Amino acid sequence: MLRQSFKAMVRHRAAYRAAVLTAEGAINVVRNRAQLPNISAAYTASKDIFMGEIMRERAVELAFESHRYFDLRRWNISGNAQYLQKTALDFDRGAMENPSIYRRD
Repeated sequence: MLRQSFKAMVRHRAAYRAAVLTAEGAINVVRNRAQLPNISAAYTASKDIFMGEIMRERAVELAFESHRYFDLRRWNISGNAQYLQKTALDFDRGAMENPSIYRRD
């Protein structure tokens, strides 16, 4: 069973391919359900900027559902430097363990 937001994300990605206005409406459905305002007109000015916003919205909405890797592969951007470099691994294991061995600076 797929979540409603996942289905909406698939719809607005498909709508992006057809026309920006339809995709804008689909992304606003997800945003309004989370009590967020409609997407800013600055993000719908061009298709490239809007696709970047769709990718960001998908990353936020589906953050803990293991879709990110497959999204990056599908969009053929998994090899981009921004997705290859980890920025932090920081686990606080409590007083008994040394958290500095888990930290990557």
